[in-house]
Amino acid sequence: MFRKVLFCIDAVVEIISKPLVFGLRKGEDMNPKFEEMLVKAGQRLHFGNTPLPKENAIQYTGEAFVCVTMVGTAIVYQWSRSRERQDKELLEYLKQERWRKEQEFFKERKQKLVEENQKLHQELTMLEEKYLMLRRGVQSEAVDGEK
Repeated sequence: MFRKVLFCIDAVVEIISKPLVFGLRKGEDMNPKFEEMLVKAGQRLHFGNTPLPKENAIQYTGEAFVCVTMVGTAIVYQWSRSRERQDKELLEYLKQERWRKEQEFFKERKQKLVEENQKLHQELTMLEEKYLMLRRGVQSEAVDGEK
């Protein structure tokens, strides 16, 4: 099973790297230092004792470049997905925290309104009592004045 997977990966890398390798091999107008760098890199990637021809060394370099690019892309993709997951968790936490703080605020506000309502009720009761006392006082003066 594992060998089949490796074979498939190798085939995919070869298919993807063909245009790159073709362009590198064909590049007669390529800078000689760049070409030398590609050949040296390809020969370092070859694990045999015999030196590689220039075309094969360039092919190994192209395939290695494609592999590194694919692995780098996979790493960046996984990091991005992980980061998105963390951001979603943080957003959910912040939403819950906001909801909790809003509930606390509403509870405190309700308590203040209840206290204010009680104070107003007490003041109204006191004013009603004063009004009744004044009215009784006016009535008693009127009764005294009639006598």
